[in-house]
Amino acid sequence: MTDPKLVTYRYQSPLGPLTILWEQAHATLWGLWFDEVVPLRCAHLASALSNSIPERTCAWLDCYFAQCELPPPPPVTLSGTELERQVWNYLRTIPYGHTTTYGAIAQALCPERGTRMARAVAQAIGRNPIALLVPCHRVLGAQGQLTGYAYGLTRKQQLLALEQRPKP
Repeated sequence: MTDPKLVTYRYQSPLGPLTILWEQAHATLWGLWFDEVVPLRCAHLASALSNSIPERTCAWLDCYFAQCELPPPPPVTLSGTELERQVWNYLRTIPYGHTTTYGAIAQALCPERGTRMARAVAQAIGRNPIALLVPCHRVLGAQGQLTGYAYGLTRKQQLLALEQRPKP
């Protein structure tokens, strides 16, 4: 089996540049991150914009930052462990403008182990390959405090504030 053809594109957001990573053959989004954190496996990729995935991703991001009604997100490929995929899929159910906690996610996904899984959930969230579309910024500490965001707590606070402002 050959490796998929992965391509990147840079998007200029109001909070800094984002890199979009997609797989051409199956037209799925594989990654979206603020540029100060670049996964090592993606550092060598080519750049192009000739596919509906980056165009759809850019349109989604434009609406997100302009606080318009969000169009359907592009299809994504979430490649990770079973727990990581469960956590990332759960994150996608957190509505715009809402937050939850690591413990609440752990309780929802593993009720038999409850909040004892919160650390494993936090680690899975820290490996989230798709920022914003898989909204890990909406997860807070047990007491509602800002904790653990790969792109910095300031950016997490900015994203949460953006989602709290009244839409135009």
